[in-house]
Amino acid sequence: MCLFEQINKPDLATWNSLLTAHARNASASVGGINDADCCLSLGVSRLFNEMQNSRIRPNEITLVVLISACADLGALYQGMWAHAYVIRHGLKLNCYVGTSLINMYLKCGCLRLAYQTFDKLPQRDTSCYNAMIGGFAIQGNGRKALQIYENRRCISR
Repeated sequence: MCLFEQINKPDLATWNSLLTAHARNASASVGGINDADCCLSLGVSRLFNEMQNSRIRPNEITLVVLISACADLGALYQGMWAHAYVIRHGLKLNCYVGTSLINMYLKCGCLRLAYQTFDKLPQRDTSCYNAMIGGFAIQGNGRKALQIYENRRCISR
């Protein structure tokens, strides 16, 4: 952080690097989230606000990091705000952003919102399918998980 503060005008790549470092440190712990991890995840949110104040426009990478931090914290409303930010600012709802949103909604216990997000994705990759299949399986809805798996198999043929 000290090195970052010495940069006069950090660009988008620099901000994204710092945000990613905070998020990775927060999610790297073993055995669940502790107070230090929460501080790091909250730090991502704080840094995102600083980034906006510096007039650097976030991109999809920035939002993936922010949404992942919300998922780690179980911060549903902040995650929903980030989802709305993606839509409001015309950011691309690609597989990376989509998968991070699906994971966030699932970690916050919102299976319906996770599936709505999955259903609206213009393109889905293996990570999107795995997130959604895993979400249904964890929630005890094995039939829906298998249905999505079968749909994926039919599409990939």
